Amino acid sequence: MNFSGYVSAATSVNKVAAGRSFSVQVRVHNRSGQAWPADTLHPLNASYHWDSATTGATTVHDGHRSPLTPATVEDDGYADAELMVSAPKLAGYYRLVVTVVAESLAWLEQHGLTPAVLEIEVAVAQSAVAKRQGTDIEWERWGADDPYFGVLTSPQFRQQAMTDDARAVFFASGHAHVTQVLNTCRAHLVPDFAPNRVLDFGCGVGRLVIPFASVAHEVVGLDISPSMLAEAARNCHEQSAFNVELLPSDDTLSALDGDFDLVHSSIVLQHVEVSRGRILFEQLVQRIRPGGLGAMQITYGWDIYADSFGQQPAKPAGPPPKLWQVLKGEIKSHLPRKTRSFASGAATSAVAPDPEMQMNFYNLSELMFLLQGAGVSRVYSELTDHGGALGIFLYFQKPPIG
Repeated sequence: MNFSGYVSAATSVNKVAAGRSFSVQVRVHNRSGQAWPADTLHPLNASYHWDSATTGATTVHDGHRSPLTPATVEDDGYADAELMVSAPKLAGYYRLVVTVVAESLAWLEQHGLTPAVLEIEVAVAQSAVAKRQGTDIEWERWGADDPYFGVLTSPQFRQQAMTDDARAVFFASGHAHVTQVLNTCRAHLVPDFAPNRVLDFGCGVGRLVIPFASVAHEVVGLDISPSMLAEAARNCHEQSAFNVELLPSDDTLSALDGDFDLVHSSIVLQHVEVSRGRILFEQLVQRIRPGGLGAMQITYGWDIYADSFGQQPAKPAGPPPKLWQVLKGEIKSHLPRKTRSFASGAATSAVAPDPEMQMNFYNLSELMFLLQGAGVSRVYSELTDHGGALGIFLYFQKPPIG
């Protein structure tokens, strides 16, 4: 059968939120010299593919279908359809290829039909919580100014020093980490563990969601920084991790839908104020489906405070401040800060100051209480040490139903 012709598509959509649906008015023009008759066995339907504009790879091959009207397309005639399109869940730049399929037979672009191609930006959905607070503001600065160093504080990952070799090392560390996490889950909790749906909380630039995407059917990355999420989307496209969904985080995890076989977080909660992080920890545990696993890393103290078991000694109480001291502190709090500290030391006036990178330490008794309240009866743990920040990696299983 000769399907020479072309598709025209009328739409004003050039940007859409990830995962959202929209409609496209489609017209199919027959220039083959013969009619395309209606076929009950192989009906003609408008459909689409999504291709990555970055790599050209097809990320969604089988789109939704819409029947043509009329069902028979006469020679030198046309048929119309209103096509409902679902945007990819991974943000990025795409080409929407609008075409026609003869069901159970062939895609017509393989037999002479020229599809319509629309350039569309798929954007990360916006958080329902518009106002950032506390460490959120600083983390967005890291995402905008120095995202890879914000994830792993090694000089080779500084934005101005980043090379192809350094990028390779950065992402190789992510693959090694994911392999270790899954091996630990299998060795100590579920021998045949093979997660279908994974959540990585605090995904940053995608260092861990990309290797998780190679072993799971679906991976969701959450991060508070829009700039981090945008960089993660670029990295996922470059490495063909199209089964990743990147979502904005907030204190209620409002962007999340459903539960997960594995909820993972590493070197993230330490940068969140404890009062907020404790609530986030509890909510992450709630997102693990029955029988699913958690793998979450927490910091609990500094090695320099050995005499007080890792906890910073309480400062002795001093005399109450005088009125002029209170006023001075209030005025100073409204002035711009000249320097900010980060994990590897204080910024100096000779260089642009880094954003703040807080290190917060959690009470493990409180977290164990939350786990036991969620029905967890067994926890495997491994101690961690990141530059003197002492922590623990907790591996546990939610009780299966029944």
